[in-house]
Amino acid sequence: MKWETLTQGIRFRKHPTRRRGVKFDRYFSIYYQFEGKRKEEGIGWESEGWTEERVKILYNELKLNRKLGRSPMTFEEYVNMEKEQQKAKRDEEIKRKIERLTISELYDEYIKIAELNKSKSTIRREKYHFRDYIQPYIGNKALKDVTVMDIEEIKKRALDKGLAYESVNLILATIRQMFNFAIKNFIYPGKNPVSLVNKLKGDNRRMRFLTEEEAEKLLSLLKLKSEKVYRMAMISLYAGLRAGEIFNLKWSDIDLENELIYIRDPKNKKNRVAFMGPEIKKLFLEMEKGKPDEPLFKPKQGKKDKIKWVSKTFSRAVEELGLNNGIDDPRQKVVFHTLRHTFASWLVKKTGNIYLVKELLGHKTLTMTERYSHLSADTLRQAVHMLSKESNIVPLDKARRVK
Repeated sequence: MKWETLTQGIRFRKHPTRRRGVKFDRYFSIYYQFEGKRKEEGIGWESEGWTEERVKILYNELKLNRKLGRSPMTFEEYVNMEKEQQKAKRDEEIKRKIERLTISELYDEYIKIAELNKSKSTIRREKYHFRDYIQPYIGNKALKDVTVMDIEEIKKRALDKGLAYESVNLILATIRQMFNFAIKNFIYPGKNPVSLVNKLKGDNRRMRFLTEEEAEKLLSLLKLKSEKVYRMAMISLYAGLRAGEIFNLKWSDIDLENELIYIRDPKNKKNRVAFMGPEIKKLFLEMEKGKPDEPLFKPKQGKKDKIKWVSKTFSRAVEELGLNNGIDDPRQKVVFHTLRHTFASWLVKKTGNIYLVKELLGHKTLTMTERYSHLSADTLRQAVHMLSKESNIVPLDKARRVK
């Protein structure tokens, strides 16, 4: 392609085929003396926005800059400065965007990554934390505006709703992990505000268990309200299963012949068996048996997923019976898990054997079962008295007289 002169220091060549309207597209170049040498630089195509007028303005600007000794003196330097300015502009826009980033917007990014690396139960718990405790109070706040007092307020609100210490600490852990995610990804330059908030300490374990009279009243009322919830409550009370373990049960897990319940993928990841007494065996025999892979308790009609939580029927029954009247300590409130706790408590009181209860509950360590140890005091005392009555050991004072 042949070069043609536009003006002194500017020339162009036409594209052999490409046109802009009736004219051929043109590529512009500038040339000049710089540092004692002839220098030529290609500028660009007219179709890319480099019109004659624009090229002339650029040429004259660079020429003047060379005379004055200021930048940019060459087109290459001009391009680099443009890139730097654009980068600085983008960086400033990103900085402003980060400064305006809200907790809700951070959560949207955080949960996408968390879902790839955490268990479904953990994700479900963190979504609940955000929906009920984090988003309502600081969801619309920018990260940079979240203070220690905000975190303390969330902690207080959770406590006021009756949450146990451990549950409140888990909410704080969710917020802490969100901020750690922001820090790790250079979204938040400050210090994690949760690191300055004290975790709640104390014995967080639920200690309430039902008396036989309370259990009878609760089961009777549940049976009137919902056969499904009644059966779930029976399994927890008389076999010691957690709610999640009951939801996961399939008919293939029920061994009526050997009176066993197979519990797969429980909370502590260790499969175990539970033993069915006559009440539970009778309950299973009365139920309409499904296929081996079918769940014992199906979700409501129209829902495909398995049951994930106990219906509000249980809470309403507890309220009607007044089992939580006047009780502020969440550890003493009756919830569905109280049934499993009652199962363990009754066993300890009747047998005095917390090792036996440890195995039946599926606890990994005895420490988890030791909360029930005080309930075995009467049984142990009776055993000591029995030993004293039946022993052939000669009392010390009598032994001295014999000598």
